[in-house]
Amino acid sequence: MKTFQQFLLTERKGFVTPQHPVVKEYQAKQHKILRKIYALDRNDKTNRNNLNKQYEHTIKQLQKLLGPDAHVGHIDPDLHSFYSDTYKDRHGIRPRGHTTWADADAFIKKHTKPVVEETTPTKKKKSTEVKIQQPVNSPDNVSARMVADGDNVNQA
Repeated sequence: MKTFQQFLLTERKGFVTPQHPVVKEYQAKQHKILRKIYALDRNDKTNRNNLNKQYEHTIKQLQKLLGPDAHVGHIDPDLHSFYSDTYKDRHGIRPRGHTTWADADAFIKKHTKPVVEETTPTKKKKSTEVKIQQPVNSPDNVSARMVADGDNVNQA
């Protein structure tokens, strides 16, 4: 009897294994693209968008090659890392077992809020801080005025 791992490596009709040279080639491309994305200046949106499109293309190609049951780490290492961190934040431990790309993507969409980049500068909001004014004759204000006027507060 074959183990589940042996089954995945040998009898997945129409899909290749994670060790296939074409898969390794796409994964190497992903790592190069991710290094470029991480090195970009945050305001370089044009290059970031181009690199993101290239990265998404590698994800789609790996999904076609490996199939829908492939582990998220083989298809999208960036999503796998984010999924693992988010899972740990919510549950206190890293995820165990086999997680597909679709499962990780659904978990992220359910448990995180999308990041919205601002395209226009924000206006400075008026302060909502409540300022408490003391009455003019309160001890603190009297002492402060006496010190400011040069009077010795300790004299009676």
